[in-house]
Amino acid sequence: MSVSAARPEDYRLLAENADDMIARHDEKGRVVFASRAAGVPLGVPVRKVLGDGLFEHVHVADRPVYLSALSRCANGTESVTGAFRLSRLGRSKTVRYAWMEMRC
Repeated sequence: MSVSAARPEDYRLLAENADDMIARHDEKGRVVFASRAAGVPLGVPVRKVLGDGLFEHVHVADRPVYLSALSRCANGTESVTGAFRLSRLGRSKTVRYAWMEMRC
């Protein structure tokens, strides 16, 4: 399938079956779509990633990097890669952080 022939539902099908976290953001950076795999690194259901849910998991010190990457992506003039820490709740309710890479 060529890129020009792809339909939105084709991308959704691809995202729903990917092992990586795939998210789509609105112009304010809120998550409007998250793949099934999105909740795995955070240890939460996917519905908790929607809206500002993903942002709430970004380490406070890394939020400027995260927001800057989203802003540059929205601008659409360049390919953007950024790394930041996301919190994950362990079984003991202890918060742990893992490094994640965002590419868009």
